[in-house]
Amino acid sequence: MTVGGCISVQTFLPWGYLAKLERERKNGNDALFIYNQQINSTNIDTNVSSSFAFGWEKEDALAHERRVEEVREKVRKCLDEPISEIRTVGRIYPELPFSNNFDVLRAIKEIRPQLHIQAFTCVEMCHLAQRTACCMVT
Repeated sequence: MTVGGCISVQTFLPWGYLAKLERERKNGNDALFIYNQQINSTNIDTNVSSSFAFGWEKEDALAHERRVEEVREKVRKCLDEPISEIRTVGRIYPELPFSNNFDVLRAIKEIRPQLHIQAFTCVEMCHLAQRTACCMVT
């Protein structure tokens, strides 16, 4: 099975198992919980027909695009929360300017520079690499 035309799911299974073994070796059965905030600049996704799609088509009533200022406002609304990470997913949406992905990250860091940002799925990274032609991704 291919994810977004880039990576075989079977490729990840052995790595996930090795990561589990290493985690257990280092930490035993302890778990770490992160208090985070989820901010997605859009939920419009051209991959809505794939089995990994959680997005909407542009015409759907539930579809949204957030301007960078709207992302900033969402970050500001949680300034009193003791979060340590912001998670953001931008989906596969070629109509958004390429720079939008990085403008969103900069906006988050302007307001909360101490936070860790968890951004971009594997499929999104593959899509961004294809858009920039920085490497050959097949």
